[in-house]
Amino acid sequence: MYTVRNTERTNQKASDFETKSLLYLIAVDRDADEIAFLFIDCFNDVTGANTGCSSLWDVQSKGVSSLRPKTLGASLVTLFQNHQSALPLSRSILFIPKLKEGYLINESLEVFGLDNFQDKKQSTLRKGLQEEYASREGLVKATPEVDVAMASFLAGVRFVVASQEGEGYVRDIVEFKDKNIKSDELYREIFREIRDRQTALKNICIEGETISSPAEMLGTTGVVFDI
Repeated sequence: MYTVRNTERTNQKASDFETKSLLYLIAVDRDADEIAFLFIDCFNDVTGANTGCSSLWDVQSKGVSSLRPKTLGASLVTLFQNHQSALPLSRSILFIPKLKEGYLINESLEVFGLDNFQDKKQSTLRKGLQEEYASREGLVKATPEVDVAMASFLAGVRFVVASQEGEGYVRDIVEFKDKNIKSDELYREIFREIRDRQTALKNICIEGETISSPAEMLGTTGVVFDI
């Protein structure tokens, strides 16, 4: 069973960033062709699902400038909690702005795992997740069993750097014969329309609902984009 927790309503800047993560998932991600539905502020900020909802792509966006490793770790907590649940997750993604230089081994990568962080930054990031999880769960500190689960989670989580403005992601999904003859303002307007529809879905209250499978959310709550 899965109980919906910690739904939220965000400001425009955060909403813009969440829409970028949505467009990344359906236009750029290597598994984009497999995604048929998008759950909005349901399991996470954005969660992609295949046709049968037997695979989920879980995305948490963190559009805060100058993210520090410890803050990055804390930002992973919902992804980790979902990883620990019965949800059929295919991948966990943290969608972020470009990080400060000195955190990463290869600064040019836009998609990477924990192993691309400098050793000391990895330890700080891990500590941030441990402390945030303990706080959420009312623990003094994470148990050894949770630490083992976190290690498994962190080995698989992917960090994705937002590489373009919103209209750039829109260009990746539209099917105009000549994308370049359309004005930037048109793409920005399409982006704003998607963002506003996404934000409207966040106003639907599903806090506390319990389900036995993601498919139960389809057609019942209105928190889904059918793509």
